[in-house]
Amino acid sequence: MPFHSPLSPPLHDRRAQILALLADGRQPLTGGELSARLGVSRQVIVQDMAILRAEGHDIVATPRGYLMPEANGPRGRRAVLACRHDASRVEEELCVMVDHGLMVVDVIVEHAFYGELRGNLMLCSRVDVGRFMARMSERRAQFLSALTGGVHLHTVEHADQAAFDQAVAELGRRGLLVTP
Repeated sequence: MPFHSPLSPPLHDRRAQILALLADGRQPLTGGELSARLGVSRQVIVQDMAILRAEGHDIVATPRGYLMPEANGPRGRRAVLACRHDASRVEEELCVMVDHGLMVVDVIVEHAFYGELRGNLMLCSRVDVGRFMARMSERRAQFLSALTGGVHLHTVEHADQAAFDQAVAELGRRGLLVTP
């Protein structure tokens, strides 16, 4: 039976509160932060997220917490960049992108058995990149690109075409893009 404090809001009110908090869009919220605010366990929040997603709400779980992409405002255009490098250059690659104003939405690899594997990132700044890298290191996790010899895709969003073009040129100069 899920933990439910007498002070926590009723089920439907709690889910409405979760949506309202995420729609605020200032920053992602972790399951722990949501559970503390709403007086329920983290597992209840995980279950609520699953139900809200099943109802069609666009909620993304990222390394920084839950967010609703539309709450962060329109970012302009989307593009997919094909990259290739070893693990020692991941931070460099991500910093080039965010330094040029790109939001790194995800990373995608094509696995021989499972097909497309995608990890949500939602990185917008060097602070985000630093936190992501620290978590990967703390958990001794491997990057998805380790499955594909360093080849991977990034979906990015950008509001400024010139800045996007500069980011692509810089990634190319540094040898981080897949070249024909």
